[in-house]
Amino acid sequence: AIRNSLPALQIGEYETLLTDDEKALFAFCRWTPNQIVVVIANNSAKKQTVSVPLPEKSPTRYIDVLNDPAVKVVPAKRLDASELTRINYAGVEPKISSRNKKLQVEVEPYSSRILLGI
Repeated sequence: AIRNSLPALQIGEYETLLTDDEKALFAFCRWTPNQIVVVIANNSAKKQTVSVPLPEKSPTRYIDVLNDPAVKVVPAKRLDASELTRINYAGVEPKISSRNKKLQVEVEPYSSRILLGI
């Protein structure tokens, strides 16, 4: 449902941000002119703190649309890159910020984070 709710994940440009086979980490971003989404996957058996380099024109604040229970998916009526989002995050405080074009994020074992730039 999240992929169907974010145009960047459906039709956006793609860039690999991090591959680390030794630590079993992978991160990428997809973006449209109006939206950027960063996906970070931890395929290891331990919780890890990940430092992910960001593209030059990335936002500095992010919300986790996969793991934050306050974020609600709104059913999509159409696919259109001009729409900003179909995720309702009204009242959700961004808990993740970038510094020096890097995200520092904790990722649980065998899990992912889907971060929407705002």
